[in-house]
Amino acid sequence: MKFLRSTLITALLLVVVCYPVAAGSDANPGDIVINEIMQNPNAVYDNAGEWFEIYNTSGATIDINGWTIKDDGSDSHVINNGGPLNVAPGAYVVLCNNGDSGTNGGVTCDYVYPYANFNLGNGDDEAVLVEDAGTQEEIARVAYDGGTSFPDPTGASMVYVPSAKPPVAGYFADNQLASQWGTSTSSYGAGDLGTPGATNDQGGVATAVKLNSFAGGSFPGLAVVFVLAVGLVMLRKRK
Repeated sequence: MKFLRSTLITALLLVVVCYPVAAGSDANPGDIVINEIMQNPNAVYDNAGEWFEIYNTSGATIDINGWTIKDDGSDSHVINNGGPLNVAPGAYVVLCNNGDSGTNGGVTCDYVYPYANFNLGNGDDEAVLVEDAGTQEEIARVAYDGGTSFPDPTGASMVYVPSAKPPVAGYFADNQLASQWGTSTSSYGAGDLGTPGATNDQGGVATAVKLNSFAGGSFPGLAVVFVLAVGLVMLRKRK
């Protein structure tokens, strides 16, 4: 009995200490997905109010400092946060070309990139995230097409509505399907439509399911902690 109790305690400590952080270079395609894109704001000019949002589908915190934001043309920017830019499991991070919420349409930004280095075309364009030095692997990609298959809104964001609840690690292909993208219907800030930093609305996607930042793949370690904690309680009651 003492051996079992000590084993449970050791396992619980290992989960608490070792679970939280995975380096960005350890990410796999789909661990981070591009979740929302404001390519054509109406309340402010494009060079003041473009932004996009990413979501962590994995069970580990991912540091995206040093990753590259790019398109298939000449746009490219290496994220330089002056330290870690962590995306927790089941969390959103908003990347903008203007960090001033008073002039960017009312968005709270987690990171600001230069508009001159990366901007979102109003027609067809790509938003791509490539992990840092090493494999230079492409982790997230959305290539929208200016309305042929993807939405083409003005004054509203394009929103990813995954085919599973919540989106899980490996959702690289699903995230690129035009059928899983809609147009936001929720107002924010100066009056444009979008949900920066929050759960996407349905976006007009017929098969939509909302993201759940707590369930499923968001905190898999939490379930382990809970089971171990219950085990410890049961052992105490047997004494």
